[in-house]
Amino acid sequence: MLKQRHKVLKTVLLGSLLFLSGTLFGQAETKWLNVGDLWHKLSSTGAEPEVMRNTGLIYPALSPYTTLHTHYNRKHLWIGVESHKDLDGTVYAPRVVHTGDRQFHLNEFFPKPMKLISKFEKPDVTVDGLPSFRVPIQITEVNPSIKADRMVIREDNTALGVTVRNVVRAFSNEYHDDYLIYDYVFTNTGNADLDDEIEYPDQVLDGVMIDFLTKYQHVDHLIPKHGTVTVTDAFEFKNTETNDYPMPYRTQVIWYGKVPWSIGSSFGTPAIVPNSKLVEGDTLGRLAVPEFIARGIMHADVSATDKNDDPDQPAVMANIRGGDPITNNNDFWDQKHMTEEYSYMRPDQEWRDYGLGSQHPDQADIITPDPADIPDWYERMAAQSDYPNLGHDGGWPATISFGPYTLNPGDSVRIVYVEGFAGLGKEASFDIGRAFKLSGYDDNQLIEFNGEQKTKDIWYFTGMDSIKQMLDRAFANYNSDYNIPQPPKPPKRFTVTSGTDRITLTWESFDGENPPGGFELYRTQNQYQGEPEEKFIYDKIAELDPSARSYEDTEVNRGIKYFYYLQAVGDVNSNATGMTPTGVRLRSSRYYTQTYIPAFLKRAPGSTLESARVVPNPYNLGSDKEVRWPGQQDRIGFLDIPGQCTIEIYTELGEPVQEIEHTDGSGDAYWNLTTKANQVVVSGIYFAVIKDQETGRQLIRKFIIMR
Repeated sequence: MLKQRHKVLKTVLLGSLLFLSGTLFGQAETKWLNVGDLWHKLSSTGAEPEVMRNTGLIYPALSPYTTLHTHYNRKHLWIGVESHKDLDGTVYAPRVVHTGDRQFHLNEFFPKPMKLISKFEKPDVTVDGLPSFRVPIQITEVNPSIKADRMVIREDNTALGVTVRNVVRAFSNEYHDDYLIYDYVFTNTGNADLDDEIEYPDQVLDGVMIDFLTKYQHVDHLIPKHGTVTVTDAFEFKNTETNDYPMPYRTQVIWYGKVPWSIGSSFGTPAIVPNSKLVEGDTLGRLAVPEFIARGIMHADVSATDKNDDPDQPAVMANIRGGDPITNNNDFWDQKHMTEEYSYMRPDQEWRDYGLGSQHPDQADIITPDPADIPDWYERMAAQSDYPNLGHDGGWPATISFGPYTLNPGDSVRIVYVEGFAGLGKEASFDIGRAFKLSGYDDNQLIEFNGEQKTKDIWYFTGMDSIKQMLDRAFANYNSDYNIPQPPKPPKRFTVTSGTDRITLTWESFDGENPPGGFELYRTQNQYQGEPEEKFIYDKIAELDPSARSYEDTEVNRGIKYFYYLQAVGDVNSNATGMTPTGVRLRSSRYYTQTYIPAFLKRAPGSTLESARVVPNPYNLGSDKEVRWPGQQDRIGFLDIPGQCTIEIYTELGEPVQEIEHTDGSGDAYWNLTTKANQVVVSGIYFAVIKDQETGRQLIRKFIIMR
């Protein structure tokens, strides 16, 4: 039977992929959106499963941690229908296709190549000749006419014959760079795989339900089981009582709830106790998790023929137990499991039987006092009386379901939502958290900030006001058709060069409209996130004219690492579209020119050619990184060399490997252990021929590489 052949193909495909890559993670195409303070690594399959959780959703972008981390544990996208006839004639009632949760479901979602479209070319940032970036960016197309800075387009056919097209937009305007807008269109194309043949040309899909689930988590990891202690509050949901916080949008808001620990209440998670996830010195008390997360519904079609926004959508907005059996072992051929999944999505069925919390009281209401006892929302949430996991070890992921819809052949429905972050800013997080530490972790201590006095916990929950402001701007941007004012383009090229007595920075600008009205240069030291004692805030070291194309930083000291970013500054903004403030100067995003490789003062050239040496020698990949080049990529250094020289590298057989033109006048140069063809060299004995360009003399040094 064809169904059986499908199952065999599924087994062979998954087995082959696992054999080739070790995991399914390598088989899904991914692309980063990272133009502002919110970064997301998106999967071509339409949702990001648990295997991507360590590299996925980052806010703020320069979080003070040593590795990338994520604000979600997993996401899923399900599409269900009341009835579906398979190609072999078998009828499934209901039927559900899946992507995300525990795996990519590559036999149910068939991804087409992703596109990353940018308004302009990716700026070229180098430090001492090396490309400087935190995540790889591969732009598919440059299109100056798009309104977002960058957008990802992903499209998937599904085994149901529904094609999913999703456009995710990101903006660098600093008042709009903390959210992403997801625009989905679901079309009954009848195409159930990746070829052009239409498998279901005449199918009518009734009772179409579309479900998005995200298990959000916060990332400081200072409290165990961080994914289990998130709290979700829902606002403006259909047929419910009015929530006591004035939120005018159909929205889920997520934050880190109270959990048992030994230093006062855990709201905001003060960074006090040394932790492997913290950078050195980050125990001054700052609130390490000051942010809230929001997912707001911008549009949902009434039907395939009525494209107005339906205020009664989503049909379900709730929570489901994390790790619930319904979110495991999902299969397009398992009728019993699909019946439970479909019931969970439908608002008119007994979906609570499948582990969902009811909308009112929602999770936030369950774990906090009655509104009649504490009518003020901030005080009531701060008085949380139960732990957010509600006795369940897996936490409570947030879910939203849309439908039911009827899709005839060629019909489509559109759903748009925003996902964004906001909360206390850096200054507030540091000052309030520091005062809390100095109080002896007294939860009742009033802390003054900006002329107001509140307890640490009440200050934390005022972050909801920032979430509402973020949503106000995001909705205004969407309603303006993305016509928010544009900041000037960043520098096209930003080059940082270490010298013996200064660090030189040069740049080039893009041609065209909206030229910069000047530049601002920022610097920090020791680590690219900034320093804890400086609140992880960079110092502005120069304000430069629009004609400036270089700057020499002489206020630097030997032995210290320096990191920079350069922003183009526009004229005073007079365009309030998208609730963008007027009377301010818009700046290009710092992340376009942010450096992640340190610059530092180099040593003076060697006094004689004979003083040149190779370090480390031997180079041993198995040795501790601190024995090699601490905090930097693996490389070999040529030290105490002439300021102007050529270094030619050969194998012991005399085969040329690499040539380095050293012309910056310093006494050191570095090699990243690759050939001229950019291939990594193998273990062996190598020779470096160092030729002094001024005297013409040359010196040969032997060294060993061990891998």
